[in-house]
Amino acid sequence: GKPSGLEAYQGPSEFHAIASRFVEMEEALKRSEAERMRLDGERRQLLADISHDLKTPASVIRGTAQALQDGMLPPEKKEAALDTIIRKAEQVSSLLGAFHEYSKLEHPSMPVNRKLVDMGELIREYFAGRYQELELNEIYLEADIPEEPCLAMADPQLFLRVLENLVNNGAAYNPPGTRILAYLRKEGDWLRISVADDGRGIPEEMREKLFEPFVTGDEARTGKHGSGLGLAITKKIVLLHEGTIQVAADPLPGWRTEFRIYLPAGERD
Repeated sequence: GKPSGLEAYQGPSEFHAIASRFVEMEEALKRSEAERMRLDGERRQLLADISHDLKTPASVIRGTAQALQDGMLPPEKKEAALDTIIRKAEQVSSLLGAFHEYSKLEHPSMPVNRKLVDMGELIREYFAGRYQELELNEIYLEADIPEEPCLAMADPQLFLRVLENLVNNGAAYNPPGTRILAYLRKEGDWLRISVADDGRGIPEEMREKLFEPFVTGDEARTGKHGSGLGLAITKKIVLLHEGTIQVAADPLPGWRTEFRIYLPAGERD
């Protein structure tokens, strides 16, 4: 752990190259150790966060079940108590499922079955399947997608998960009447895929934090929703596709929030 001091090597010239390479190796090891410590810290924080989020529903389930077992609840309250147990059990199941998915995406051997996909067609099919369901909740889907194919090397199932997470995020954190837009364009060697909404918006200081595990955007939008892993999972999937994702500082005109994704564009052989 001690510095070699070879940066200022003044010995025979034939050893200068060796000293220089040693210093490069020393710097690389420092960067590697710093990255290892950062990742270890993230993992510890992730475990602490999921333990915290599981503790509350587990305590409610135990307390309610104990009250039922001990006959402490009057008959008219038993149905409500059972409903509470079911809802909290579903919350635990959802959180564990999201954590399992997040852990799989972190694994180096995570399979990504990429093939040439028309992203416009993929988005149209997804929106067609969600349109009626969301309209019943007064969330309205719109699309701005060119007629010509917009190709990318992508895993269709994983990328559908990206669309699902972004649309669900827009629907969960915004009031009835909100519009959600899918926007697609080819920009040079990249595909730009945007999911935007005209809801409450997200403060600038929250934009980067949203992709961290267990950040749900409650500081930016009202209400507690989801596991807090949806956008972290989304970012990991985009990175697996050699792309980038951000909350745009300059959303599309007429829209308040825009999640902007860039993927390498593909070409037919």
